[in-house]
Amino acid sequence: MCCVSVPDALYKGKHVTYDDAELIQNRLYHEHRIEVPLKVIQEKLYVRISVHIYNELSEYEKLADAVLSMLP
Repeated sequence: MCCVSVPDALYKGKHVTYDDAELIQNRLYHEHRIEVPLKVIQEKLYVRISVHIYNELSEYEKLADAVLSMLP
């Protein structure tokens, strides 16, 4: 497992809370069918991904594209 930082532009200018993480997590699920936990660590948002034999590169690329599609 590792945590990957979410672009600051998704929440720039505001104090990040668990509620912000939950909103983005829910949006990823409802709009893209991606189930991934988001965590607030030292006032920044991170997705926690699991790298395992059953995961494919295309799934990580889908996640990256989904996050980038949410940028303003």
